[in-house]
Amino acid sequence: MSAIRSSDVVSLNSPPPRKVVRRKRRRTRAISPSHPHRAMAWEVGSKLGIGLTLLAIVTAGLVQLVPRAIAQQEQLKEIEQEVSTLDARVQTLQADFSYRFDPHQAQRIMQEQSNRIAPRQVQVIWLDPSVQQADAAPEESWQE
Repeated sequence: MSAIRSSDVVSLNSPPPRKVVRRKRRRTRAISPSHPHRAMAWEVGSKLGIGLTLLAIVTAGLVQLVPRAIAQQEQLKEIEQEVSTLDARVQTLQADFSYRFDPHQAQRIMQEQSNRIAPRQVQVIWLDPSVQQADAAPEESWQE
């Protein structure tokens, strides 16, 4: 009765018998037939929400930046006006500098700055005749 079957005998060199494991298949969620476009509605709604949020952020940024830009434009105009005024002054000063440090004008400039004249020149002073008569009249009355 204890008969050994050849199929029951396990050889020492052979690997142990494998257990057959059946894996369960995961069921994919089927879209319910009552709401076939629910996933698409969520996607469109989320895109719309994100777009509106970004629009609000950009609008808030522009509201803050526009007054600053206007103020900077006004400051730029004021600075440009000052620069044009100073540019005219610089040109005048450069012309005066060129005149005063011109070696050909040195003699003339020295005569202008001091009342000296060259020895070969005669100084001429023009007087107003009406002033001379007014000055002469009191002197005569004082001497009497």
